[in-house]
Amino acid sequence: VGAAADPRNMSGLAHFCEHMCFLGSEKYPGENEYKRYLSSHGGRSNASTSLHLTTYKFDVLAAHAEKAIDIFQTFSLRLYSPYQEPLVKSKLLILKTRKILPPIPEEGSK
Repeated sequence: VGAAADPRNMSGLAHFCEHMCFLGSEKYPGENEYKRYLSSHGGRSNASTSLHLTTYKFDVLAAHAEKAIDIFQTFSLRLYSPYQEPLVKSKLLILKTRKILPPIPEEGSK
């Protein structure tokens, strides 16, 4: 999925989701833990969002590939995690401020 799949009122959503992956997971809770692991083992990573595709790529020394793959695969184990909550709230606040989203009702109100 790429930027062409973004809803009209949420431009940049695919790119935003690309960055969400690097905020940690339950198994690897450190923000940017993946990039730190790769760089400390002779590797690097990159991601990009084009019109129709979001790609993730990395390289690492072969002896450390198994853990790098394990960290990477945790990105797909969840659609949302508590590690992403501050960023999600920030994005929603920005969209609400720009009047792209309707006001969010207070918790407990109907």
